[in-house]
Amino acid sequence: NGFRTPLENTPPNPMAPAIAVALGSWRGRTALYRLQYRLLRERNFMNPQNGYDVEDLSVGMSAEIAKTITDADIVMFAGVSTDVNAVHMDEEFGRTTMFGGRIAHGMLTASLISSVLGNRLPGPGVIYMAQSLRFRAPVRPGDTVHAKVTVKEVIVDKCRVVLDTVCTVGDKVVIDGEATLMPTSKKKREAAGK
Repeated sequence: NGFRTPLENTPPNPMAPAIAVALGSWRGRTALYRLQYRLLRERNFMNPQNGYDVEDLSVGMSAEIAKTITDADIVMFAGVSTDVNAVHMDEEFGRTTMFGGRIAHGMLTASLISSVLGNRLPGPGVIYMAQSLRFRAPVRPGDTVHAKVTVKEVIVDKCRVVLDTVCTVGDKVVIDGEATLMPTSKKKREAAGK
């Protein structure tokens, strides 16, 4: 789409080889994320919480995460949500349904969209205003879900951003929809003297 993130326009990092070796570890990935955030903050591309301000967003920006849904995820989500529907919890019952086995909660899968929005784009400091969801296909234990958000519209004067949201397993769309968010604003922060 031609969009380049601020990080892609930065000079090469002399630590890149060491970071690349360490990326296989949690500490290595954490170090890389901290470095990326520091570089973005130094170039004034991010808010104090390390998220994008509405003024820094543009149509076409996107971010994505991937997570493999485990049995433990389903059980923990059932406990938190109190949704213990047999189609999620009982494999024997699940085999009698049109799905042919247990499936993950649709909202568990949808929560990955929230993760992308709150952690990557626009990132920390953003407030969810609305979300539409269309559940297209089931997600099963062991499936790897890719949740992607793409900026569709930026309304700077109202401090709003609209993003297309989609979750896929392989090439199959399992959820799609649209989110409206209220990101932070550099202009409002400066006007308030903070």
